[in-house]
Amino acid sequence: MLANSPGEGANAAPGTPWELLPVDGRAPVAYVEAAASPSIKSFTVYCEKGRPYIAMLLVKPRAAPHITLTWNFAGRIVNIPVQRANNAGTYWVGGIAGTPLMQHLMVQKDMAYLRLDGRLEGEASLANAPAVLRQAMRHCVRL
Repeated sequence: MLANSPGEGANAAPGTPWELLPVDGRAPVAYVEAAASPSIKSFTVYCEKGRPYIAMLLVKPRAAPHITLTWNFAGRIVNIPVQRANNAGTYWVGGIAGTPLMQHLMVQKDMAYLRLDGRLEGEASLANAPAVLRQAMRHCVRL
């Protein structure tokens, strides 16, 4: 049970609101910290060469080369295959073009439950998501 408990640095549910973070030399990114997760620290949604992506930062590394990240919006499920993007196994990236993730982030309220390979991994607040995503994603997603 202790192994599945959120770490000392974990945010209490429902978590922090989405925020816009500046990035030197490129468009800003949308950022949200996960809440009550034993493994997930945060997510960043951004545009790269005109395509939308999601990056996930883990507090506990994973050895597998791929993970299925699941967002559950009140029963509306969005599965996103992500791949390891660093040798430490803490930074993961996946393309979100063709998924309904952005639409759900724009219209759903309160929070979304998170899963990694089917295992419950806390939640993410949806507070402020529409305003932040409109700014961060305007160059690659029509919202």
